[in-house]
Amino acid sequence: MNRAILIVFLCGASAFAQPKLDTAADFQQFFASSDEGGVFALDAFFPVTAGMPSQVDSVEIQMVNAAGTTPTTRLYFTTP
Repeated sequence: MNRAILIVFLCGASAFAQPKLDTAADFQQFFASSDEGGVFALDAFFPVTAGMPSQVDSVEIQMVNAAGTTPTTRLYFTTP
């Protein structure tokens, strides 16, 4: 079964980084021991080692599993 999280970082209208996280093993382990009914939280850190991170203004995320693909709307970053 294909389980993944697809992440697209955007700068204006341009997509420039599209990491794919293979989450099959992590989700299987979590849900086998969870009694939360499918609820989970995810913290993912993406250190920037090149380029200008200040140009990244938003992200789009897709959750992929056996039921299909569920996308988010475009999520804009805010700075304090």
